[in-house]
Amino acid sequence: MNLKIEAALGYANRGWKVFPLKANQKIPATARGHKDATTDPDRIIEYWGNYPELNIGLALSESGLVVIDADIYKPDCYFDTFMRGQEMPTTLVQRSANGGTHYVFRCKPHDTFAGQLCLGVDIKHQGYIVVEPSALNEKVYEWQTDDPPADAPLWLPRKVQPTKSPTGNRQ
Repeated sequence: MNLKIEAALGYANRGWKVFPLKANQKIPATARGHKDATTDPDRIIEYWGNYPELNIGLALSESGLVVIDADIYKPDCYFDTFMRGQEMPTTLVQRSANGGTHYVFRCKPHDTFAGQLCLGVDIKHQGYIVVEPSALNEKVYEWQTDDPPADAPLWLPRKVQPTKSPTGNRQ
């Protein structure tokens, strides 16, 4: 069995939904992208068995995950500044192909998150991330820890959901 099938099946065994990305790219290889994500071993074996060069995408909200995507390799990334006074929980961490860092957390099904933590740092939840052993421009994604994802920290900004008035209109 090839390395990507094994990795994709491993993610699925954790209950995480995966889908194929074009080889050496971040672009979905299916028409519906992350909406085609699955934990079905037969579909996973079909995807990566027929096309072993495909990258692996991890659908986040469908998997109960949220990710802080810190582009720490960029000079205008303010992650270190934001984190002063904050405690980073011990969690699953991945180095991206470009040298950024993905901090992976569990979240509740009803959680929604702001799109950006600070300059140079995105909060990924409704979409997906590329995961090991995928590659981009011949550089690999690589897990830096094997810790289980911690619960999303309280300091991670959530979106405020609009409430309905007694008449049913959004406020």
